[in-house]
Order: sequence, then structure tokens, then C-alpha cells
Amino acid sequence: MSGSNRRGGFPPALMLVCIGLTGGALSAAAADTRLARGFVHLSAVAPEIRQDIRYFGADNFTGRRVPGYEAGECILARPVAEALGRVQARLERDGFGLLVFDCFRPVRAVQGFMAWASGQAGVGNRAYFPRISRARIIPLGYVARRSSHSRGISVDLTLVRLPGGAKAPVTGSAPVKKEATCLDAVRFNRSADEVDMGTAFDCFDVKSHTASKAVSGVQRANRKRLVDAMAREGFQNYARDWWHFSMPLEGYGKARDFPVR
Repeated sequence: MSGSNRRGGFPPALMLVCIGLTGGALSAAAADTRLARGFVHLSAVAPEIRQDIRYFGADNFTGRRVPGYEAGECILARPVAEALGRVQARLERDGFGLLVFDCFRPVRAVQGFMAWASGQAGVGNRAYFPRISRARIIPLGYVARRSSHSRGISVDLTLVRLPGGAKAPVTGSAPVKKEATCLDAVRFNRSADEVDMGTAFDCFDVKSHTASKAVSGVQRANRKRLVDAMAREGFQNYARDWWHFSMPLEGYGKARDFPVR
């Protein structure tokens, strides 16, 4: 036996092959988990912000997990994530916090929405659009053919009450009841501490328009609190969705298609 074999090693040539294969595998694994440049996991920047990424599961308007969502993680452009951390810090002073539903959305997810809207991918969950047909969701502007979410500059979120109580007029929430629709936020929301905004997240209805007169004064005040808190850090609300906010940023004009993981 050679000296290398006595030590339990491998011939030099075989070692080089093994090293090459191992290095290649590690590089591939790193590539699989690496974010696009300028993007971060929100949990790494602002771990105190709660996450309930809806498109990772079946509890959304499509009724199934959305393509491209391989984990329930919020990924954003770094400046957006850092700004959300500052919003959270200010809200905490008044007993509130943020709960995010969606952040970066791969292009393949947007394409999946388009396929679903055209009738190619199941009937969906009617509880999210109880008063309009699926065919009207895109024309009415509730789902976009090209989404700013795919650029990492948009986020869907709401307010939650922190332990110890909030210092603003909010209504309580009850556990989800299956027969409820998104128009009844108190019964439909998944988290009992979500602030009542009048409708649930992703409720495709005129009642979800931020300035809707169809919600109560308390619910309008809750929406205003969220909009004002986000505006202080440069976020702009989308008028048809009280939960949707974007931050105009230089250098984030390209739609991306890496998976959420």
C-alpha cells in the first residue's frame, strides 16, 4: 500500500476529481440560494416584522400555492426592507406593528396569475372575489399583468395590535369562519390581532379601495393610520388596494424571476 492509502486517503488524481465535484456542487447550491444583487430577506433586516406570505400556501384567491413561492419568506430591495423597519419602529410606540402578506413576486408568479385569470388553473377561492367574476379581476385593476412586486419595490401588508394594547380605535378580530368572505374582515382574517381594515387582504372589491365610503369611520381611521405611517418613509399606496404600497427607487427597474426561498 502507498503512504496515502495507509492514512485512509485517496490517490492525488482522485482527490482532485472529488474536490472539483464538491466545489461545483457547493457553487451550485450557493447559486440556488443567492438573492439578486440589492435584495434581502426582510427577516435579516427587520426580524420584528411578522410575515404571513399567502402565496406560499393555498389560502389565496387562486386556491393553490403560486408558482415561484418555495418558502414563506419576504424578500425586498434593501432600501425598502430598511424603510419598513423604520415604519415598524414608529408604529411600536403606539402599540402597533406590521404584518406582511407579499413582497417580491417572481415573474413566473405573475404569469401564473394571468393563466388563472384566463381560466387555465382551477376555479380559485370565491371568498376573495365574492361580488365579481374572475374575468373582471384584471380589467378592474386588482391584479396587474406586470407587477412592481417583481422589482422588489412593493409590499402588501396590514397593521396588527401588539401585546399590551393599541392606542387607537380598532375593532377586535375573531377566529376565521369558513363561511365568511373577505368582505367581513373580522371573521375572515387569519390572525386575531389584525386591525380591522373593513376587508381582508386581497379582497377584490370596491370596498377595498383605500378611500371607500363603504367602510366604517373606525375602519377608515385604521387605513389612514397605515397609509400615513408608510408615507412618512416614502411609500405610495395603490388606491384600489388599501394593503398595497410601493417605493419608487432608482436601479430597481428590472422585473426579476428568481424563486422565493
